[in-house]
Amino acid sequence: MSQTAGRRHSGAFLIELIIVILFFACAGAVCLNLFAAASNTGDRATDLTQATLQAQTVLEQSKASRGDFAQVAAMGGGAVQDGRLTIYFDSQWQQTSDRDRAAYTLTATTETNDSLCRIRASVQKDGADICSLQTALYIGASGEVAS
Repeated sequence: MSQTAGRRHSGAFLIELIIVILFFACAGAVCLNLFAAASNTGDRATDLTQATLQAQTVLEQSKASRGDFAQVAAMGGGAVQDGRLTIYFDSQWQQTSDRDRAAYTLTATTETNDSLCRIRASVQKDGADICSLQTALYIGASGEVAS
């Protein structure tokens, strides 16, 4: 009689052990999912920070050069075509001239209305905007950008 009682007792222990293992497996899966989401959020935050920094740099250089993208390209790299400045960055945010290796693209444009020159810089990754910043310069009556 003691053998059947021992078997029932060991069966209950195995069921409890399986339940505990399942609980820890589920908790581990949830934790791994949270770590993956945190890593993804961290990568997006890094992209946003770097994109904002690069866009701010181009805007400040544009203001210093009075909206002349040729001077901006000479200072910080990039190419000017059709009045638009384009700078390519690889996945580590290092400038590259190879468009095929580029992970990020910064594009700066100007628009002049009456006495105001607006400069807009936007950064894209895979065709989607990461950030877009804008500044403006006052243009005097002679059409020259005022300092």
